[in-house]
Amino acid sequence: MSVIDARLKVVDYTQNNLRFHSKNAQEPQIKTQEGSKTYTWQLSNAKPIEYESYNTVTADYFTTVFLAPKRFEMDGYAGDLSDWKSFGSWINTLNSSRNNLSEVHEANIYSLKLKKESPTETIKSIYRYLQQTTRYISIQIGIGGYQPFETAQVHEEKYGDCKGLSFYTQSLLALFGIKSYYTLINAGKRAKSLNEDFSDARFNHAILTVPIEKDTIFLECTSQTVPFGYAGTFTGNRKALMIDGSQSKIISTKKYSPSDNLHKIITQIDLNLEESSSNVIINKTLEGTEIEHKGFLFQQQESDLKKKHWVLDNFEWGEAIEIDRLLFKKIIGDTTPKSGFDIVFTNRKEIMKRGDRIFLSPKKYLSKKPKVPKETTRKTPIRIRFGYQAIDTVRYELNTSNYSIENKQEDVVIESEFGSYKRSVEKTEKQIILHRFFKLEDGVYDPSEYEKFKDFLKQVRRSDSRKIILHSDS
Repeated sequence: MSVIDARLKVVDYTQNNLRFHSKNAQEPQIKTQEGSKTYTWQLSNAKPIEYESYNTVTADYFTTVFLAPKRFEMDGYAGDLSDWKSFGSWINTLNSSRNNLSEVHEANIYSLKLKKESPTETIKSIYRYLQQTTRYISIQIGIGGYQPFETAQVHEEKYGDCKGLSFYTQSLLALFGIKSYYTLINAGKRAKSLNEDFSDARFNHAILTVPIEKDTIFLECTSQTVPFGYAGTFTGNRKALMIDGSQSKIISTKKYSPSDNLHKIITQIDLNLEESSSNVIINKTLEGTEIEHKGFLFQQQESDLKKKHWVLDNFEWGEAIEIDRLLFKKIIGDTTPKSGFDIVFTNRKEIMKRGDRIFLSPKKYLSKKPKVPKETTRKTPIRIRFGYQAIDTVRYELNTSNYSIENKQEDVVIESEFGSYKRSVEKTEKQIILHRFFKLEDGVYDPSEYEKFKDFLKQVRRSDSRKIILHSDS
């Protein structure tokens, strides 16, 4: 929507206790009077804004003003928000009285024999216990938006929100001599980034940071199904505030690089040239954040029927396919998990014929085909938080040597600062094999790079769209 006129007016009676941070905004008009100071921000004749592709960070688009105090008090707890360390100290104070596990509770926990041979295995054991015995319920009353439930309540009632479950897990680990840190974060694939230069209290989630020898484990304590230590697109690749009393600090969560996030597909297509149909076997492997592709991770616990419908709804392998077999693989690995599925189906309309020519469309079997931006100009940065690699092999079994490739299939190699791409096609006596590799780098790129970025993706899409045309030699 367009905005003719909008104003934000703040009257500060606290003698310079107000802090603010703005973006895409003019400096405020400041008027000082006896006993107060008035700040006014104004926006006039603003045109409608549409999101640009590869960027959903609202602060890049809108006139934004963040307000925060230096000093504050909430429910009797006085705090200082002038920097991240002081805010972390306030959170630490809120938490300091919440661990009230009794001797009976502790004896009950010790009886479960959660301690294992190594610290990492003990952490896994406790995390598994948490997943099996608790559930997430979001309840905040009063200061409960910042303060976790008491541990005794979580232990007895077997539920809590992200703060309660994370603090409860921290308390369990402490019973076994394992140090961990309650951590505040902005969670979600498109969550806003933490501003290191402007401390404020706008977090939407809490997790647990567990340093171990030569590594750090990040625990998502609200999920009963997420692999141990998996941050994924929900909390990975971003900054967070680790609470450590007066030493609280900003940290980086688990970094998932393109080499961690792999999407690999091996497809075998047995062609029936007479009936224009095919029998298809697909082996799909997903690693790192790619296990979330199209919601795959959250299908693990579903029924076979729902898994089948999920496949039919999310993959365009043909208009007339009949699934013969579908097998989901178990998730293996922890912080960088691996899984996938195998599927066998019949496609009754695999081949398009024109006279003695056969047209094959391998594009529909490729793993991830990047979207080409449509904007002609660019105002905001290009933001890619999770890069990935895609490796595809599409093998056509002809069962005859009477066909040759008519349209020349030259090798394609594209190198760019945004990623890389390779495509090649080989023909054996009775096979046609397509090899494809695509890598998209993560990063934040200046709007001036937009045309190069768009051109890179255009070249990839153009190469992916190439059909394979066969003609009969007989």
